[in-house]
Amino acid sequence: MSWTYADLVVDPRPELPDSPLWTRLLRKTVLLEDKSIAEKLLRHFWTLRAAGTIIRNTHIGIRLQPILESDGGDWESEDFFNEIRRTILAPYADVIKTLLMNVVEEG
Repeated sequence: MSWTYADLVVDPRPELPDSPLWTRLLRKTVLLEDKSIAEKLLRHFWTLRAAGTIIRNTHIGIRLQPILESDGGDWESEDFFNEIRRTILAPYADVIKTLLMNVVEEG
């Protein structure tokens, strides 16, 4: 299947209460100056969200948090989510932190 940016800026889980945050995150990601990073992050974010990931503002900062299978998500465990996060998101940690801060501040 061929994806376009238009496909990837639509929240695949609009039924979740943080959908406005995800919509802003996906749309801001497209606007990144480095289009190679923008495309990678957009695909990663969309996939994580589709599996059931929420944006939470916690006492330790803004975080992506999995919704486990037992709670209606597709993540089998928090450990598995953390492994995926380290593998695909860690190289872009600074960019992601900035994106998330901007998204939450606007909300």
